[in-house]
This record gives sequence, structure tokens and C-alpha cells, in this order.
Amino acid sequence: MTRQLTITRPDDWHLHVRDG
Repeated sequence: MTRQLTITRPDDWHLHVRDG
């Protein structure tokens, strides 16, 4: 969940996590 650091919004990090 390293991408979580790049995203400030919890809703946005969910989309990135699905991508990777």
C-alpha cells in the first residue's frame, strides 16, 4: 500500500490500489 502515501484522499487511494 505504498501508493496510499501518494494519495491524500482515502477515496482516491482505493482507485489506485485496484490498479496496482
